[in-house]
Amino acid sequence: MNKSVLIAFIFLSAISFHSYSQTSSKMSTKSTETGTLSPEKVEAIQKKINQIDGHLQAIETKRAYILSSPEQTAIAESSGWFDSMTTTENQLNIKKTELLDVLNNSDHD
Repeated sequence: MNKSVLIAFIFLSAISFHSYSQTSSKMSTKSTETGTLSPEKVEAIQKKINQIDGHLQAIETKRAYILSSPEQTAIAESSGWFDSMTTTENQLNIKKTELLDVLNNSDHD
């Protein structure tokens, strides 16, 4: 049962991240083409940043849960979950930095 929960979480995380990456990639490209961002774009970027923060927190929560159980830790290590989540965290942090740069380098109200 625990293994299937772990697999389901990994699967849902991968789908969520893939969907988020496609959406934010399109938004980021459009945002950097103009020097001025509308209030709606600023709000959308801030929402994406909040989603990234939520995703990062979810990973940390899951990591703490897994590390609290030797059995779960062994399953996660054998499935490569820790490596996968480190990669995901790195990608999320890069995307967050890009979004923050767009906000900080644009003229908006």
